[in-house]
Amino acid sequence: MAGFDLHGDSNPNDNDLRQLSRITEGLTGAEIEAVYLEAMFAAFERSTEPTDLDIAGVLNGFVPLSRLMAEQIEGLRRWSCGRARPATSAPLASVKTRKLEV
Repeated sequence: MAGFDLHGDSNPNDNDLRQLSRITEGLTGAEIEAVYLEAMFAAFERSTEPTDLDIAGVLNGFVPLSRLMAEQIEGLRRWSCGRARPATSAPLASVKTRKLEV
């Protein structure tokens, strides 16, 4: 199977993007790109296209920043509470709304 196409160069039917999204849970877009580029370099050394196995091999040794710096991130979240506005809104389930009667 062909490698994942992050740049739109190949046929989307050749790529398993659902699997990519599952195995890269918690990674940023930049981290996913870095993983794919490393898999491309490994495949280039063999004169082949990157495969799912290349990507899995890179991911096996990859530690995302969300895990590597979890304590620092949590500390910044606690520090910012009441000092800064969140970049994203709260999920709708936790937002209290009222119904308007017409």
